[in-house]
Amino acid sequence: MSRIRVLEFVWRLSIAGGKSSVDRQLLRAIDRSRFDMHVCTLRPLFAADRIEELGPGITYHPLDLVGSPTIAMRARALLGVARVARAVRPDILHTHSGFGLYAIPAGLGPARRSRKILQIHDSPQSGRSSPSNNRIMGIMVRRLGYVPLVHSRSVRDELVSAWHLLAGGIQSIPLGIDVARIARLRCDDSETRARFSLPTDRMIVLYTARLVKSKNPELFLRVAERVLASRSDVAFVLAGEGPLRVRMEQRVRDRGLDAFVRVVGFVDDLAPLYRLADVFLSTSSYEGFGLAIAEAMAAATPVVSTAVGGVGDVIVEGVTGTLVPDGDVDGLIRALARYLDDAALRERTASAARARAVGALDSTVMVHAFEQFYERVAAGDL
Repeated sequence: MSRIRVLEFVWRLSIAGGKSSVDRQLLRAIDRSRFDMHVCTLRPLFAADRIEELGPGITYHPLDLVGSPTIAMRARALLGVARVARAVRPDILHTHSGFGLYAIPAGLGPARRSRKILQIHDSPQSGRSSPSNNRIMGIMVRRLGYVPLVHSRSVRDELVSAWHLLAGGIQSIPLGIDVARIARLRCDDSETRARFSLPTDRMIVLYTARLVKSKNPELFLRVAERVLASRSDVAFVLAGEGPLRVRMEQRVRDRGLDAFVRVVGFVDDLAPLYRLADVFLSTSSYEGFGLAIAEAMAAATPVVSTAVGGVGDVIVEGVTGTLVPDGDVDGLIRALARYLDDAALRERTASAARARAVGALDSTVMVHAFEQFYERVAAGDL
């Protein structure tokens, strides 16, 4: 039986970012004997992306476009994508939200006989994609035959509402994380505390996210400030890079919180921080899924989170963590206090969180689901 040839379009296979991490998990583990994987990246294959970690058997087609997208660059991208599709002649053309404009010409021309997938990471109502991108994605699904793929019930339900689709026609695969790597990591908590200048006598509340508006790091700081005003046994860590980092660092200094609130920037391997944390506090105003929450659960860390987007697909309320309405500062503080004050509750929740990560959120589960999905798409069953 011949292998199924898959051509996936991505911006970049960076080691940072949720979308890239999922792509990397899939490419690293997919069965090479069944799938011939080709990846077209708009950006170059940077040394910092550590492509060698994904192993052999993947064919890369970098378009080597650098800089902000200009009209000329977009034109080169359209021609480059079409050229790659013509050379590969894939059985399946797999593209992502935000990349639709570039994939359409390839799907109409060189890859017109290919089966097509549009992986949608965020709902049209989330504001994460521009109105023009949302219109393009809607056309791809409703008129051009792209199979829509999502990762949470929240995004699926909002697609049904926005694009008037039948829920049964939208395919869903929960995202996955490398549970085994996080679990087998042996870290010295004292070294982690020293590395990030954290006090040795306080519990740790952690949030890791790209520092952008939708992740709402401001809410994290509001909660931290309120909690620190009334107790002296906790410190807060905000890990991540993004356009709001400088503002967050300035707010911490201006409010006199820098002794017990650390904004530590991008961290290559977050596992030691996940393992150190007593509670993970997610304050996002939107999440398509919640990969950082899943990673915290894999590290056996209880989670307190705003009840937004796909987070409800990750957390089992009252079992693996606590969900609080978006923007409810008092509710977040109360939930956080319950875990900080009750070691037995932390232990029970940590055990349940770890078990759920192993059973439902591991990358092996996700990769197996993708393999079955690709086979059904290639066979024309979807």
